[in-house]
Amino acid sequence: MVRGRGAWLIFISLVKRASVKTAPWRLSSLLPCGLIAFLWYPHLSASRVTAGFDTALHWSSLFDRPGSIMDSAFGGIRGAAGTAAFIFVLLWAALSIWQNRGQLKGLVDRDLLAAAFFFLAVVLVSPDEFMNTIFFSSRWFPAAMIFLLLALPATALRRPSPKTIALAVAAGFFLVTAQGWYLYNREDLAGFRESLELIPDSSRVLGLDLVKESELIKGRPFLQLFAYAQVFKGGELNFSFAEHYSGLVAYRTRRAVLWTPELEWYGEKVKRADFAFFDFVLANGEDKDHKILSAFAELSPVTPAGRWRLYRVRR
Repeated sequence: MVRGRGAWLIFISLVKRASVKTAPWRLSSLLPCGLIAFLWYPHLSASRVTAGFDTALHWSSLFDRPGSIMDSAFGGIRGAAGTAAFIFVLLWAALSIWQNRGQLKGLVDRDLLAAAFFFLAVVLVSPDEFMNTIFFSSRWFPAAMIFLLLALPATALRRPSPKTIALAVAAGFFLVTAQGWYLYNREDLAGFRESLELIPDSSRVLGLDLVKESELIKGRPFLQLFAYAQVFKGGELNFSFAEHYSGLVAYRTRRAVLWTPELEWYGEKVKRADFAFFDFVLANGEDKDHKILSAFAELSPVTPAGRWRLYRVRR
């Protein structure tokens, strides 16, 4: 964050041709956060390396980035809604530029346009993964789009008015998005709440995602949902972000992982010996997956139906 603010202050100073005398005073506003980051960041980096996380920089091809960029801007709902909204924004910006092409220089807000190009440059140049943080570059694209639309002059349409068109498109996109998440909550999370309610307080819970992808939401929407067991009931999980040493809560020493590592990513790699380290298993799977889990002598089904089911570990 401090690096980003510093880069922005340098960039906007060059754009506005700020004097050499005022530039140091602008940068001095970063001193408090910069000092904290200077003291904190080496410890964070060392802790993550010691914990075994990949802290290297990773770039993907520019041709592979459009998909993640659109998902970050329009929510990742499967279907044509995100693509249609993205095309609409591009056409809206193009229409504004075309209608005001003769006097565009005087109508554009230069500060906002500079911010748009700054964030777009971050999207194109920054790595996709840094310090084990994924989607690092694409998360800046929404800001670039917002600043671009705000920088351009308003379009001139008589009927319907520009506000009516914009509100209609936004309302349509919001409805499609809301419907997608509603169906996700009803279908993909079937049995999830019931399973959480039956977990006793302070239990050790093993979370397994055997489905991985949703037909409604892009990406891995089930990846760490089992963390709600710790949120509502306390206890301990097979994975916790406290191991990352990036938040307010962190382990004082590295936690001993005696079970198969990275089960939050690869639930299919679970071994029967892993169950012995937990009290319950919260699994997301299809009927065939639950049939296999139910057959293990170590597991006793607690919930009988749903995509998400709870199993008690037999001692």
